[in-house]
Amino acid sequence: MKVLVSGENAPNVVVDGRRGVVVEARVGPVSSVNGRGGAVTGLAEAADVLPKTGGTVTGDLTVTGTLNANGVTNWINIKRSGAAGDGVTDDTTVIQAAIDTGKPIYFPPGVYLAGTLHAKLGTVLMGSMRSAYAYPVPAAQSSTLKLKSGTNSDLLHGATGINNVQIRDLAFDGNKAGNSSGDIIHLDDATAQDTSWHIVDCYLDNAAHDGLFIGTGRQAVKAQRTWIMRSANNGVTLNGADAGLDTVLIGLSGANGIYIGGWVEHLSNCDIWSSESNGVVCDNVNQITLVNCGIDRHKQAGLVVQNGGAVSVIGCMFHSNSQQTNNTYPHISVTGGAVTVIGTQFGYDGLANNPDWAIKPVGSVAVLDWGNRVLTGSTVQGYISDVTKVQNTSGGSISLPAATQVNIGGSGSPAAFAMKGSATGDFAFSTRVGSDTSSRYSVNAAGTQVWGSGTATDVTLSRDVANRLSLSTADLRVATAGRGLMVAEGSNAKMGVATLNGTTAVTVSTTAVTANSRILLTINTPGGTPASPYVFTRTAGTSFQIKSTGASDTSVVAWMIVEPA
Repeated sequence: MKVLVSGENAPNVVVDGRRGVVVEARVGPVSSVNGRGGAVTGLAEAADVLPKTGGTVTGDLTVTGTLNANGVTNWINIKRSGAAGDGVTDDTTVIQAAIDTGKPIYFPPGVYLAGTLHAKLGTVLMGSMRSAYAYPVPAAQSSTLKLKSGTNSDLLHGATGINNVQIRDLAFDGNKAGNSSGDIIHLDDATAQDTSWHIVDCYLDNAAHDGLFIGTGRQAVKAQRTWIMRSANNGVTLNGADAGLDTVLIGLSGANGIYIGGWVEHLSNCDIWSSESNGVVCDNVNQITLVNCGIDRHKQAGLVVQNGGAVSVIGCMFHSNSQQTNNTYPHISVTGGAVTVIGTQFGYDGLANNPDWAIKPVGSVAVLDWGNRVLTGSTVQGYISDVTKVQNTSGGSISLPAATQVNIGGSGSPAAFAMKGSATGDFAFSTRVGSDTSSRYSVNAAGTQVWGSGTATDVTLSRDVANRLSLSTADLRVATAGRGLMVAEGSNAKMGVATLNGTTAVTVSTTAVTANSRILLTINTPGGTPASPYVFTRTAGTSFQIKSTGASDTSVVAWMIVEPA
């Protein structure tokens, strides 16, 4: 039998009358009932109170002793632990004590003023954010950790050996007005085993130095859907390896948006804008990939690749960089190493200052370039400042449809491959072998062809004046027996035949003859009494006459006109 007990001290309590145990308590702190006093007689121990499944508690639940309710004690509500979260009270001690327990910590909405906090192995920090992208962060609906003035150090510090930390739905305020130094999140240099800090849906703002600093040797640090704003130095300094920034927005940094000094880093779907120096700096790196990122309105270059390494830029958008000075910095600067740029656009916001070039390679560097687009007005001088640095390569053959044209410089030529240079001497095509220091064959924009040994050039074939092809510094050699020179005959030709009439002049009409022409004569078919034919007169541009020294010479004479070089 179950008995419903109600009253001032025991509202809505069900008691098993046969066994004398509570089987259900819907409301209030009652654990036993005896009628008027609210206690059940005959309870020998806590085991006599049966667990309740389901039901709802309205209002505060007061518990004396330990409440084991489906793992509730595995989490810490930082305000229940004594943190004020009022933006005035120093909550450092309370928060650090909670971190030291190793339990996940929940920060209800509020502003938690703190000095440097030291993460532990496996630390989990969770807050409440209306949106990771709210700007500014709404104080009443977000959980914010704020660095107290005068700390002059990092807000959240990860020492060597501190791994597997998770942070989500939290805002961080570096309070740079009250601190002269300090990163918001700082991970010390470490070994390759120091891995896996995950930062998700967070807001890092107002750092006195870097928003996020990842030390050398750190691996697999990941940030997703996070803002990093108004850092006094770099938004992110990334010296570790295998890091990933996905949908991270970095703006208004005092130096660079992102400085990368590590290897194998992945940036995807990020927006980096309005830094006081450069958007992204890659310094002696390798295997760095930027995919679908927007990089714009930086005071200097959008992307800098320096001191060696390899960087790939795929499907990104650069626009309106070089805001410090017009026609000074490029969208992409390459002063060391190599950069591969694929399917990227270089755009224009209509601002007063613009980059000098889309891509500016300087020194012993390489640019691999495919399918990119430069919008009108997005640069002052052009696309690539030094086309000799472009090294487009393919592992196999490239097949193009018959109607496809490859253009360099927008030539407009109908050829399958066309090039338009800024000067006639610009190279359109060249070849080298091994360690050659000079081209063995080249063609320039004017069509001049040059040959050489690989160390110097020595043969030039060019159009020097109208209707004339000139071979310079070389002889023409017919190297195969049976091959030779073939000259067309006909009206106004430079070669033909005429029949002699003794000492009577025979006229040969041809406009090819000049005042300086060398006219070569030879008897081709003897006739009559052959003698010696000779040129009697000439009229430049009209004709010349031939006579023989023999009165009965009727031979057929072959003639050829040659001009002196």
